[in-house]
Amino acid sequence: MDVRGLILTKLGENVRMLRERKHISQERLTLEASLERTYISQVERGKRNVSLVNLCRLAYVLQVPPASLVEGIEWVAEEEDH
Repeated sequence: MDVRGLILTKLGENVRMLRERKHISQERLTLEASLERTYISQVERGKRNVSLVNLCRLAYVLQVPPASLVEGIEWVAEEEDH
């Protein structure tokens, strides 16, 4: 898996873990965050890159600081072919 995929997968795992810990369904999260259910599903599966605004919406509904959604993510620079 590439670096982008690893980052998005970890973000998705964090969102799902926090959502489940708070006993919030995907449907409730989508309604309260004003996002589409398919979007949330894609985020949780690491298939969607999340904007900062949407990251903050999710954090607000989950009642956590936005930084907690990216906890455990470390940047590893990809080598670029010149």
